[in-house]
Amino acid sequence: MRVPKKHQRLVAKMVGKMPEPIRAVFDSEPHAVSDEVAPSCPACSGGYGIELGTLGARVHYRCRNCGAEFSRLA
Repeated sequence: MRVPKKHQRLVAKMVGKMPEPIRAVFDSEPHAVSDEVAPSCPACSGGYGIELGTLGARVHYRCRNCGAEFSRLA
């Protein structure tokens, strides 16, 4: 789906007015999620986790299917 140039200019104008830390989020690429790397959810066993980040020796995930949050050892 193509985004009209009018909308592209409007978004670029809005992002340009944002503070630098917030603008950096819009400029960064989304994290790729792979089924073979992401663990399955222990609550629903149907979904897989999106990595939220690492804290200490644990990697935290959120299930795409049910929304449960869980962690694994890094």
